[in-house]
Amino acid sequence: MRMNGATFRGYREMCGASQSQAAESLGVALVTVKKWERGDRAVPDFACRWVLSCLEQHDALVDDMMDRVESSLPDGAAVALSYYRTQEQADIERADGMEPLPYAVCNAASRTVAEILLDSGTPVTFAYPDEEDVQRIEQV
Repeated sequence: MRMNGATFRGYREMCGASQSQAAESLGVALVTVKKWERGDRAVPDFACRWVLSCLEQHDALVDDMMDRVESSLPDGAAVALSYYRTQEQADIERADGMEPLPYAVCNAASRTVAEILLDSGTPVTFAYPDEEDVQRIEQV
C-alpha cells in the first residue's frame, strides 16, 4: 500500500487527528510524522493502514449521526450537534462497550455532518455536553 505525505496528512486532518495523536497511536516520534507529511520519508504501510482505519471510523460515525438526524427530526428543524471541549466529555457520552475515540475525531465528524446538513439547507448549531436545555445529536 502506498500513500504520499499529502494524502496521509489530508486523511489525518479529515479524521480530526493531530500529528501528535498520530505519532502516539503509531508509536513513532512526532518528527517522524512531520517527515512523512513533508515528503522527506515514505509513509510506511502500517501508518497508511492506521490513517485509513481512522477514516473508516470517521465515516461510520458520520453515517450513524446522519441516520439519527434523519430519523429523529422533522424536515426544516434546526439540528444541534455534540461538540467536545475535552476527552473526558467525549468518553462520558460513548455508549457502554464502545471504544473511545479521540474527542478531536468526534468533533471532526460533527463538522462533517454539519457541512452535509448546511448544504441541504438544514440549520445547524453545535452544543457542548454540559449546556443545558439543548437537544443534541450525540455521538454514541
